[in-house]
Amino acid sequence: MISRGFEKLFFVSADKFDPSKSFDVEMAGVTNPSENYRIERNRTRMNLNNVSVFEYVISGKGYIECEGQTYSVRAGDFYYLDHRHSHKYWADPDEPYSKIWINVRGRLPAAILAAYYFTDPVIIERVDVYDTFVRMGDALSRLNDGNHDEVFDEVAVLLTSIVVKIGTIRQKRRVSSGLAFQIKRMIDETPDFNITLSEIEKKFFLSKSYIIHLFSDEFNITPKQYILQKKIDTAKVLLRDNRCELCEIAEILRFSSVQHFSATFKRYTGITPDAYRRSCF
Repeated sequence: MISRGFEKLFFVSADKFDPSKSFDVEMAGVTNPSENYRIERNRTRMNLNNVSVFEYVISGKGYIECEGQTYSVRAGDFYYLDHRHSHKYWADPDEPYSKIWINVRGRLPAAILAAYYFTDPVIIERVDVYDTFVRMGDALSRLNDGNHDEVFDEVAVLLTSIVVKIGTIRQKRRVSSGLAFQIKRMIDETPDFNITLSEIEKKFFLSKSYIIHLFSDEFNITPKQYILQKKIDTAKVLLRDNRCELCEIAEILRFSSVQHFSATFKRYTGITPDAYRRSCF
């Protein structure tokens, strides 16, 4: 392992990139904590070699800037930087990170990344792939003139396993997010939001516990809480019409009684329906 300032390098390519290669490593190593650590990767230069960056944060914190947006990363985060974009990334001055990383290029990584929809400028996932990075580093540390193809094949397989793992996680999230929005749409399109969790369960053939988890994970609120909030919002509209009696509003929104409606309204707004109505006039 070669030392270079705040970095320990497993491997640095001394060869000019050959586009005919299916897989090539530009460099790989470990970054030790340094408050002065800062890297800029320019899109124009990177496009020439299509170098993609894969990193795992071991400890500390850092930041990534791309297309006007700043991302934060911390211990336990994996991140990927797409070669079609310029990036700046640096260590937190108070808690500078340590990270293990590998930069690759070639037709194979390009095909795998495309297959698993690694198309965002920056991808950050909290997933433990540290051991896989270490195994890639160990393999590259064994590199010599006689085992180049063998080592690069091993590294390619290990890197592919990371892409597959993270791509699968992202795909599941997309499916889950889609279902969560479908459930939300069903609630929003139900007249006066008179819908129960049992009806949602029957519609989507999902268990109540999974529906709650799915919805809460996407919107930070349970379906029941969301339905009640929508009912309260509707009640506010109806209360601004003096022609609607409280008992009518309670019936329209399917509260069991005026008392139940009033108690729920106060719990969500801090005031009673009567007090809200008076405040509107």
